[in-house]
Amino acid sequence: MNEAIRGYATAVAQLALGSRKVDLLTQELNSLSRILYSADELAWALADTSLSVSVRKSIIQELLTGKLDSLVVKLVSFIISEDNPTEVITNLELITSYLNKVNDSYGKKQSVEAYQFSDEFIGVPVGRSATRERVAGFARAVFATLGAENEIYDVEDEIFRLARVIEGNGELRRSLTDWNLTASQRAQVGSDLISGKVSKATYWIVTYALRAGNPGNLVLLLDWLVAQAAQERNWRVGEIRCCEPPDASQIQRFSSAIARTVGHDVELRVVLDESVIGGAQVSVGDYVIDGTLKRKFEEMQQYIIDIKPSGRL
Repeated sequence: MNEAIRGYATAVAQLALGSRKVDLLTQELNSLSRILYSADELAWALADTSLSVSVRKSIIQELLTGKLDSLVVKLVSFIISEDNPTEVITNLELITSYLNKVNDSYGKKQSVEAYQFSDEFIGVPVGRSATRERVAGFARAVFATLGAENEIYDVEDEIFRLARVIEGNGELRRSLTDWNLTASQRAQVGSDLISGKVSKATYWIVTYALRAGNPGNLVLLLDWLVAQAAQERNWRVGEIRCCEPPDASQIQRFSSAIARTVGHDVELRVVLDESVIGGAQVSVGDYVIDGTLKRKFEEMQQYIIDIKPSGRL
């Protein structure tokens, strides 16, 4: 299964548990599977490689909106967007099977918090790239349920602040990426750290990121999630690294200058870094403006090295 789809499906299951309607979603997915088997034209339309993604999504949204829960409609639309048309029905069958198992096992639990997704649902451990795909799928499903731009911004801000806490605490960072711990144990460390201190959406995304596979450099993964949240709001996020916080007018000038260069609205977040001596380093993705004193000294040193001896004293 496509890793982004796996992550999205896990989020749908999590959201269904959180809203106490996992039984409803399971019933609706089972019904949809039966419809696809009996309605050859619909199954053909979903798997038709000659139809564009937008056309196939329009078909499913027109047929299902108002008849099935919005989580189911969004799930099917996401599968259509992310995978080969011939795999759409197969993916739906796998996800329906997984959700049936979640529904059966959840019925024996006392609370949503007590439920742990099985490794079968989460998927086998994967490398950093596939982990990002899983986490991106999960995050997109959560973002799709948030009603306003400011809600996504709040999640973005909470993840950014958490990344800075982990970045500044080596012992915590090692605990959250310790391969001597199981993925569930690492997620529990993260849960203990943020439970009750962040929104439910942030809690779900971060704990899933710790369970989804190889977190690698966790700070980079969290910063990448911050960028994904900003893109959901049609913004780009960047950093100002400096030893002292800049004032609002300085941040605005940097934002405006970079926005003109990258061709998109930019939101700059301040990262205080004592290793930055004078000036600041500003970055948006791969675009970097290094105005630190260290960089200026390096440029001066290189300039002196490059000067050819003139033969004069």
